[in-house]
Amino acid sequence: MKRAIVRLIPVLLLMMSGCSYFTLVESGTSQTVGEVFRVQPRLAWSMHEDHGVVFWTIDGPALHRLTFVPAVDSGEGLDLGFGPTRDLPAFADTMTPLEIMDLVEATLARSDCHGIEKSDLKPARFGTLEGFRFQMAFATRSGLRYRGLVAGAVQGRRLHLVLYAGSDLYHYERYLPEVTAIIDSMEIL
Repeated sequence: MKRAIVRLIPVLLLMMSGCSYFTLVESGTSQTVGEVFRVQPRLAWSMHEDHGVVFWTIDGPALHRLTFVPAVDSGEGLDLGFGPTRDLPAFADTMTPLEIMDLVEATLARSDCHGIEKSDLKPARFGTLEGFRFQMAFATRSGLRYRGLVAGAVQGRRLHLVLYAGSDLYHYERYLPEVTAIIDSMEIL
């Protein structure tokens, strides 16, 4: 029996290498995200990066996630990490905050989210940049309702964006103070 287990270990390690993984984001330490942002989390998070999109979660990405989208160049599609990335709408450096809010809505719609509502667009600091914040609500294909907070800014020809989405029933409100503190601690590198 022991030999069989020993033989299975390399197979299991090989299988696990194809799986996505999370790394620990320690609380109370300065964290660099995507070589563009530096933030100071007060809680420990788990981090995953996929195709330049970085997201953090505490209770799992299906329940809530803090998505960092650093440095989207003008003409590039906006990937928020919520599903299929086919034909993503592109960012243009001439977009106003209102148009960027519409871009986030269109991106979520292409990622199979529906019932998208957006509100409360207002100017807000984003690190040292003049930026914006707004609220959202939407549902995924599975029917889970989310509420969200989006913060961002345009720097030169690039869009920097952070999207926090949490389940409407519990997770959004539970982690909103922490997320707000992270966004408020942001430095643009």
